Amino acid sequence: MNGGWLSDVLSAADSAPALERALSDALGAPVRLGDLIAVRRGAELFAANVQGQDAVVKRFLGPDGPATVTRAAREYDRLHPAMGQGPHRVVACLLSAPGQSCLILQHAPGRPVSSALEEAQSDQARAAVLDRCGRWLSAYVGPTRSTDRFGPGFWIDRTRKMQGASELTDEDLRLTGALLDAMATRAPDLRDAPVTRGAIHGDFKPSNLHLDADGAIWGFDIQATTRMPLARDVARFVSSWRRDPGIAVDPFPWPAVDALAREVLEPGEIASILRFFLAEQFAARLCAVTADGAESARLRAAVAAFLGAV
Repeated sequence: MNGGWLSDVLSAADSAPALERALSDALGAPVRLGDLIAVRRGAELFAANVQGQDAVVKRFLGPDGPATVTRAAREYDRLHPAMGQGPHRVVACLLSAPGQSCLILQHAPGRPVSSALEEAQSDQARAAVLDRCGRWLSAYVGPTRSTDRFGPGFWIDRTRKMQGASELTDEDLRLTGALLDAMATRAPDLRDAPVTRGAIHGDFKPSNLHLDADGAIWGFDIQATTRMPLARDVARFVSSWRRDPGIAVDPFPWPAVDALAREVLEPGEIASILRFFLAEQFAARLCAVTADGAESARLRAAVAAFLGAV
């Protein structure tokens, strides 16, 4: 277990009573914090109850917390009129408290998409879930979608710098090198190619989506409204999903990837720019994962399967 992570968890748990009081005072309504859900990426997430409604409190850490809360609340409010009902939904921002660096979000009903994918009984059932996730992302992007020209060199340089700054095992150094080679091989054909951009989710992955009993997909943990190639958000989802426990990593599931991507990307991007970003995202995950453990072993197996299929 990572000692820094444990220290963060204990610190979050110790601060919960004071945070509960501060939020209740600031909002003029009782806020009850429950279990600590996660500590990740500069934020703490708590289960909560606000005025009798199940909720999630997300506290952003660091000096930019208040500004991040304001931006995130604005994004949830922008999305909710179009995605507050129907098959493609986002949770509501119930309250924001910039002074406490906190958002209070509606609790997403249903179960994580990661569980639905793991428990799917057939390739067809899994593809149906992935198709819904792709349709959710397409609805999220909405009118921000545009077509620009692609510059692969930026992403290759960025990945190479990340590799150089990471403490990698010999095996991970070999794998990230092979992924960089795959990116470089595709780069000449991708330079100035049409690429679809839009306001991305920022952390689009199975654990940040829920599937409810009516078949609706709920999105949450939405990041800032950064405009990037949509293929990168799709690749982020795939690289996260492929390391989940219970998922067979070999052979690489191109039909499943197509089911996710076809509602988001142009057909030519799926066979070209998406594969480039799959290499980029797998390299990023290798640079971030701990050297040992089941998760890193699954990730390496997924990377090997991907490299064998491109």
